[in-house]
Amino acid sequence: MISILIPNYNTSIYELVKTLHSEATNLNIAFEICVCDDASTLYRTENNRIQQLSNCHFFQHENNKGRTFTRDFLANKATYETLLYLDADVMPTQANFIATYLNIFPNHKQIIVGGYNYRDDFHPSQSFRWTFGKQRESISAKTRNVTPYKYVFSGNFLISKQTYIQLSLPKENLYGMDLLFSKALYENQIEVIHINNTIDHLGLESNDVFLNKSLEAVELRYLYRNSLETPFEAKYQKLKAFKLHYLFYKTTQKLTPLFLANLCSKKPNMFVFDLYRLGYYCKLHLEEKESL
Repeated sequence: MISILIPNYNTSIYELVKTLHSEATNLNIAFEICVCDDASTLYRTENNRIQQLSNCHFFQHENNKGRTFTRDFLANKATYETLLYLDADVMPTQANFIATYLNIFPNHKQIIVGGYNYRDDFHPSQSFRWTFGKQRESISAKTRNVTPYKYVFSGNFLISKQTYIQLSLPKENLYGMDLLFSKALYENQIEVIHINNTIDHLGLESNDVFLNKSLEAVELRYLYRNSLETPFEAKYQKLKAFKLHYLFYKTTQKLTPLFLANLCSKKPNMFVFDLYRLGYYCKLHLEEKESL
């Protein structure tokens, strides 16, 4: 009836699988939980215990392929038509997590997105990731449904196998691929329905790691700028129209030490983050122009 699919990389995932396994078993439904480890170097022995649980399968890649490739791999391995995708570093917020999804069973042209939650017990070194998640991802279903494609987060969603496979998502191993996922849903006219069935996002990156990943996501936006039509490109073109793009870039370069001090502080400001990312986006444009 349902295949629960979890790509994993260097995360201890046994407790998550055990929690999902317990609920699915109590629901007395046909289910499987499939985990694919993407060439992890950590927790391999512990995570191998997953195979001892009934209806659970543990696959391993010898080389790191990335989450999009791994999700495709799991979709093709799945036994059932209904797929529930979760990230590895999460835990359901409520006890009836699977049941809530199954009570809103999708047709072949829908995706159900459950949403994210962020607990208040985080380490100060994770303040940047926590603040971003709290302000930009931990959004009510009512708000998400106003602009449903804006809030497609791939760490917690239900979709049919047929629909997911037909999307044919790019396989780049880059951070920020949810933008391309959302774009594919829109172009294929897949209805996005948001509900309040959240997971707690536990695996928060340190401030410096998340900063680097964020710049990688900016690079992805730049790489796909002609098709994604992101706000970054619109803002860059507006700056360029007023001949302010180079000045903006140079100003943000000078302010970078202050930006980084704020973003790695106890109270990072997301407006500062947006300025920093836009400055980096301008840099990518200018570097490409210089190389021509």
